[in-house]
Amino acid sequence: MVLKGILFAIVTAILFYDNILTALFFLPFGHLYIKVSKAGIVEKKKFDLSQDFSEAIACLAGVLEGGISIENAIMQTYRDMEMTHGKDSMMMKELRFIGSQTANNIRIEEAFLGLANRTDLEDIRSFADVFATAKRTGGNIISIIRETSNIIRTKNEVARELRTVMASKKFESDIMRIIPYLMLIYLRISSPDMLSMLYGNIKGFLFMSLMLTAYIAMSFLAGKIVRIRI
Repeated sequence: MVLKGILFAIVTAILFYDNILTALFFLPFGHLYIKVSKAGIVEKKKFDLSQDFSEAIACLAGVLEGGISIENAIMQTYRDMEMTHGKDSMMMKELRFIGSQTANNIRIEEAFLGLANRTDLEDIRSFADVFATAKRTGGNIISIIRETSNIIRTKNEVARELRTVMASKKFESDIMRIIPYLMLIYLRISSPDMLSMLYGNIKGFLFMSLMLTAYIAMSFLAGKIVRIRI
């Protein structure tokens, strides 16, 4: 990913200014590209984790209806989900960790609060807070877990539908981002004399800088439009 950021800086410097040294100026933008890409990856992981958490607590509610303790129900939930999720997903690792915590006499509500802090997910934090309150006041734990699971599932279904609708728009946005670069490459190959007038002089420098600024602004705006947050 670092190489992508460096490549972005070099290609931009060559195509817009015909000067590789100006790549040093664009390295911060390469860093911004890396940061945005990582943010997208983190957002996808959080979405997947939220879905897995919804499944986990729904399974947990079903196990609790069998009359076993919440601590034992955690590990039973882990065993039930292991068949479909394997052992290496983030949610499965968290279930194992929570199980080990309760085995070491850490209260289950504290374990859930710890999960909320580690994942920084609003859904998990809300569940942990409500669960801790219900545990303290003697509320209906199974009902609370089922209701929370349904709320998260509904929210995720809406998000998934929106992601499907916006997928084509995101693809179009990605295509639009590379078109200016493809056009400049084409002109450098087919009509180098046309571009030469924009290189090595102040007017050309200002014009290309204006175009690049507009391109960056439009790319940022397009990214904000196609990003789904619920």
